[in-house]
Amino acid sequence: MQTKPEIKIVPVFDQASNPAIWSEFARIEMLCRTTEYNYAQQENIAQNIINGFKRVWEQKDNIAFAAYDGQKMVGFAKCHSTEDPCEIYFSDLYVNPQYKGLGIGKRLLEQRERASGIFYSYISLLALNEKVASYFVKRGFNNYDNRYMTKKLPERVIGVVPVFKPLAKLRAKIKVKYDKAIVNQCKNCPVFVYVNDKFEIDGVAVETPDKEVKIWVNESKRGMVDFYKKMLLNAINNVR
Repeated sequence: MQTKPEIKIVPVFDQASNPAIWSEFARIEMLCRTTEYNYAQQENIAQNIINGFKRVWEQKDNIAFAAYDGQKMVGFAKCHSTEDPCEIYFSDLYVNPQYKGLGIGKRLLEQRERASGIFYSYISLLALNEKVASYFVKRGFNNYDNRYMTKKLPERVIGVVPVFKPLAKLRAKIKVKYDKAIVNQCKNCPVFVYVNDKFEIDGVAVETPDKEVKIWVNESKRGMVDFYKKMLLNAINNVR
C-alpha cells in the first residue's frame, strides 16, 4: 500500500526575490488548466501568467501559500487587495491533479483565510465555471450573479498567523512590546504573530534581512511565555 506524501503548507512572503516561485505557480496553473478545465496550451502562455503575477505583486497587497511535497511545489493559493479596504480578492487556487484527494486545497484555503482574517472582513472570488462555484459553495461561499462569490472571514483567529502587511495596520490590539524599527525593516520577510482568544497580539516573530530571528512576547502572560516563543520559532523555522 502506497503511503500518502507528507505535504507541507508554507506562506510565501517575498515572491519578487525569487522569480522561480512565479514559474512554479505558472507551471501548476498550466497543468490544472489543461487537465481540469480543458484549456488549450498557447504559445508564451506561461510568460503571460508570470507577467500577471508580477503586475499584481507590484500593484496590490498579496497573500500567498504554497504546498510542497519535499522540495516540489504541488499547489498554491493567492489573494490580493482590492479598492475596498475590508475585502480581499481570492485570485488563484491550483493543486497538481496527481495530488488531488489529499485535502491540499482545503488546507490552502484554511491557511489563506486565517492570514486574511486579521486584516480583512470578507473574501471574494469569481469562479471559472459551475463546478468550481459548487466547490466553493461547499466551503461557505455565497454564490451571486455570474459566479461572483463572497464569504465572511472568521472574526476569531487563535494561534500563530503569518503577516503579509505592515504590522501597524493590524486591527487587533497589540499587547506585546516589540522593536518597531526592526520590524519595519522586515518588509517581505517572514513575520508571524500569536493571536489570543480575544483577538489580541501576544507575540511577534520576524526573520530579518540578515536571517536573524527576533521574537517578542507578552511577558505578563507568565504561564504562556515559553509556549508563545516555541510556537513562533516553529513558524519561522517552517519557512526557512
